[in-house]
Amino acid sequence: MKTLKMRIFPAVLAVTLIFFCFGTAAFAAEPQTKALPTSSAVLVNGRTVTFDAYNIAGNNFFKLRDLAHTLNGTAKQFEVGYNETTKAIALTSGKPYTPAGGEMAGKGAGEKAAAPTQSGVTLDGTAV
Repeated sequence: MKTLKMRIFPAVLAVTLIFFCFGTAAFAAEPQTKALPTSSAVLVNGRTVTFDAYNIAGNNFFKLRDLAHTLNGTAKQFEVGYNETTKAIALTSGKPYTPAGGEMAGKGAGEKAAAPTQSGVTLDGTAV
C-alpha cells in the first residue's frame, strides 16, 4: 500500500503539469471545451480526501493549490507560487505550502468553459 501512496502524488502532479504544459494543443480544435465539476476521492497517508475537480475531455484535473494544501506537512509537500518576471507557475518541492485562500473550496454546480493557461510551469526552478 505504501508503494501505491508514493506513486499517487507524482502521477497526479504529472497529469496536472501535462495539462498546463500541453493543454493548449488539446484545446486547439475546440476552443470552448466543457469543464464538468466532479468529485474525486484520493487516499492520502491512509485517509480519504475528496477533491472537487473538473472533468475535461474525459480527464480529471485537480487544482494545484488543493493538492499542495492536502500534502502540506507530508514528505511530498510542495509550494505553489507565481513568477511575475517569467510569467510561470513556480512549484518548489519539499517546501511547506503557503495558503492563498480558497483551497478545497467547492466550485459550485454546472459546467464551465475550459481555457488553457498561457503560463509556463517550473519545478524547482527548471521549466517543465
